[in-house]
Amino acid sequence: MHLLCTAPGVGILTATSFVATLDRVERFQRAQQVQAYLGLVPREMSSGEKQLKGRITKSGNKRTRYLGGRQGSDQNLLDSTERLPLSCDAIRLSLSANAATFQPGARLNLQLLTQGPGDRAADVYAALLLPDGGLFGFVPDGSLVAGLPALIEGEPIGSAELMLLDVDLPAGLPAGEYSVVAVATTPGADPQNQGAWFHGVSATFQVQAD
Repeated sequence: MHLLCTAPGVGILTATSFVATLDRVERFQRAQQVQAYLGLVPREMSSGEKQLKGRITKSGNKRTRYLGGRQGSDQNLLDSTERLPLSCDAIRLSLSANAATFQPGARLNLQLLTQGPGDRAADVYAALLLPDGGLFGFVPDGSLVAGLPALIEGEPIGSAELMLLDVDLPAGLPAGEYSVVAVATTPGADPQNQGAWFHGVSATFQVQAD
């Protein structure tokens, strides 16, 4: 995933969505196969000697196709490589899980660790990206909601551990790679404004089939 983030316009969210959608990239022998899998190739309507091509098929994962289409835009939500702090008073984030691979029914413990001078305020956002590309935000009570609300809003950032998830994974949970992303921004800033980021991190974990 870090290698993907070196491409111009590709950052944390686009890379994690791409990896989660494609799963094992060795399944594809050519770039055109990846494009077809993501629904980025044109529809073909041919008869006799005529060959007509229409709009893209849109047969692949909607969110990954959307992010890929907006590659290079500075408006991609949570889409940036790791940002340097805006000052020498560094605010840093890191993510920690109790394992890298989980079976349904296993206990998942996911924490967000913050480091900072203790007198610099920031907003912190954290989100979970599902294997199908769905995106849910973490809220202070430990639950997940659609969208991206602030996990921490306008508070001084020091050294702390925040519990994001502490749950037994239910049966029937979609198998695949799950990604977690977190960013710290200046207070009141739009999380889409990457110029306001102090720091951004991502991590992944696997859920195996029943």
